[in-house]
Amino acid sequence: MSISLLFLFSENSNGVLLVCSFYLFLIVATDTCLTEIPNPASFALLLAGFYLGASKAGFSGLLDPLLGMGFGLSLLFVPYLLGGMGAGDVKALAAMGALLGPSPIFQVFLYSALIGGAVSLLHFLLIPELRNNALAFISKLRAFAYIRDLSVFKSETPKTPQRFPYASTIALGYFSFLHWGGFF
Repeated sequence: MSISLLFLFSENSNGVLLVCSFYLFLIVATDTCLTEIPNPASFALLLAGFYLGASKAGFSGLLDPLLGMGFGLSLLFVPYLLGGMGAGDVKALAAMGALLGPSPIFQVFLYSALIGGAVSLLHFLLIPELRNNALAFISKLRAFAYIRDLSVFKSETPKTPQRFPYASTIALGYFSFLHWGGFF
């Protein structure tokens, strides 16, 4: 079993591409259909990243997956704290960071952020409720500018959050990085 896994991750094979592609297909499907990213899938990719690092350079090879995981985690942690995405998205980028390393995961993040911004803009333009909410917020800002009372920002009815599966933008970011290379 160990020999077959080493062959999958050897320098001459596309094992990392295969494993990462399968993982991304899985998380995009589950995030789109079930609105969640399964923890066992992220954990398995995390283990694959640490296995790859250890198989290439022994104990010292664990540093690159550890740095990649930490960097991937830190890149999406603030947006998660602000409510912009779920914890599964953060764990997915961290697991990919363990497999790819810190520099490639940063490039994947940059592509994902650009694609995510474009998708958010399209999401905003295509959903009338979001446009209406934005116009109402602008009206509240104008009212606040005149009367200086924060009560104008109180919401009358609770709104259901509009979301799109961010796993798809991570996948598009990964494949964009593979196709076009890094930004720098």
